[in-house]
Amino acid sequence: MLLRQQFGRGLMKLWLAVACLWLIGIGDAVAQSTVTGTITGNTTLRAAQSPYTFQGDVVLDNNATLSIEPGVTVQMAPAASFTLKKGALQAVGTPGSPIKITSAAATPAAGDWRQWRFTPGTNNALSQLGYVSIEYGSGVAIEGASPVINNTAINHHSGPAVTMDLASSPAGTGNTASGNYKAIIFYLIIN
Repeated sequence: MLLRQQFGRGLMKLWLAVACLWLIGIGDAVAQSTVTGTITGNTTLRAAQSPYTFQGDVVLDNNATLSIEPGVTVQMAPAASFTLKKGALQAVGTPGSPIKITSAAATPAAGDWRQWRFTPGTNNALSQLGYVSIEYGSGVAIEGASPVINNTAINHHSGPAVTMDLASSPAGTGNTASGNYKAIIFYLIIN
């Protein structure tokens, strides 16, 4: 009987040790939700690993596709930005599980982070936003690009909700903007 109790206690200690190692592994996965630098391969931001924190200048390049699953929250660190240099962004949430792009600050304020930019390297046929909330930054810039943007709310930015040049023709419906610096800015890029 004593041997059986000791074996049971040993098994319980082994189980607890395995459980602790598993939890440490989960902690590492959460810590790896920081995105920084240049994304050069196809990448998916999954709801199970959300929230993600973008730090510094995050650039999508090399014809890569960044896919963001419904329900993902992207927290933008102070002065962080996102630039689609060459590739596609597919951020399509649902009415019940929207995608949120917001400030990482405990008390968010307009201008906490810089812009999300779509440049001439945007794969317009594959780039789309749907059921996305973009807030507390410096707005969205569309430069020589034409992504599809539907049911997206762009709120509480230190600049205009959207700026675009004359080479851009984004399409979409159901979009809203409020609480942004009130100005409409169009500019022409001269080569």
